[in-house]
This record gives sequence, structure tokens and C-alpha cells, in this order.
Amino acid sequence: MAAAYTEKEIDEIAAWLKEGLSASRIAGRFSALRGSPVSRNAIIG
Repeated sequence: MAAAYTEKEIDEIAAWLKEGLSASRIAGRFSALRGSPVSRNAIIG
């Protein structure tokens, strides 16, 4: 099952991509925000 992202989460991911962060680093930050593990593949997908 695909992860569901809120509009705010998508905007946050977009901002991190614009900053040049890698998918792995974004996954780490996103995991901290959500309080649960988020994989690099989930960010790419």
C-alpha cells in the first residue's frame, strides 16, 4: 500500500529537494517529523 502524504508534507519534501537534499536525508527528516520510519524508496516513489 502506498503511503499517503498530506499537501503540507508534499510541500515540505519539495522544499527539501530544492535545497538539494538527497532522498536518504529527506527520509531521515521525514521520519523525525512523523515519528515513524520513512524509507528512501518511499520518498522517491
